Amino acid sequence: MRKTIAKAVTWRLIGTTELFVISLWTTGRIESAGYTAGIAVVASFLSYIVHELVWNGSISRDRVVECGEAIVIRIIGFSTQIIDLITLEVDTPRADAETNRSRGA
Repeated sequence: MRKTIAKAVTWRLIGTTELFVISLWTTGRIESAGYTAGIAVVASFLSYIVHELVWNGSISRDRVVECGEAIVIRIIGFSTQIIDLITLEVDTPRADAETNRSRGA
């Protein structure tokens, strides 16, 4: 059991690091990469739990679909809020600089 837990933890660390690096490479922003990796950690953790519960027959597939729809709606809402925050942080300095430049400041 210890080996299984150790493998799961190291695999998650590898996956999170990989996602962070790819996100950093594509966005060029540490904050965005951190948010993306953080969301992935939570999402993959929840997905794994649901997967195990279904696999072991602890809950029915119909119940998973019912709960899954509610969870997906919440995750999308949460992700949208985070993206809005990131966009606001990224766009605000640029918008201020453009406003100052157009005013001749």
